[in-house]
Amino acid sequence: MNLLTGNLPSYDKQIEKILIRKDIVSINYRVAAFLEPYLDIIFAINRLTHPGEKKMITYAKTDASILPEAFEDNLEGLFQNKCEDSGKTMKILKSINTELQKVVEWIIQRRKNTGSIKFISR
Repeated sequence: MNLLTGNLPSYDKQIEKILIRKDIVSINYRVAAFLEPYLDIIFAINRLTHPGEKKMITYAKTDASILPEAFEDNLEGLFQNKCEDSGKTMKILKSINTELQKVVEWIIQRRKNTGSIKFISR
C-alpha cells in the first residue's frame, strides 16, 4: 500500500507531479507502474495466481471473489482521464486507494477473527 499512496515517492504523488508537468509519456508509465502493485494486492487477497501481463483486469473481474468497490468504474475513469483532467485523475486515484484500503483492512480483520492469519510483533 505504501507504494500506491501516502508517501512522497508513492505512485499517486509521482502521478500528481507528472500531471502538473503535462508529460503524457510519463503519465502512462506511472499509471502502469501504479496498477502493478494494485492488481498484485487484489490477486493476493483472492489467492489467485498472477496471469502475467495480459488481461489482468478481465481476469480479476471474472475470477476474483473480492474486489474493491467501483473496481471497473475507477479503472475505466483512470484510463479515460489520465491525460485530460488532472483533478479528476487524482480524485479517481484517491478512490482506488481508499477502496483497496477498505478491502485490505476487511481481510486483515476477518483473518484475525478466524485465526487464519498470524501477526508477528516486532
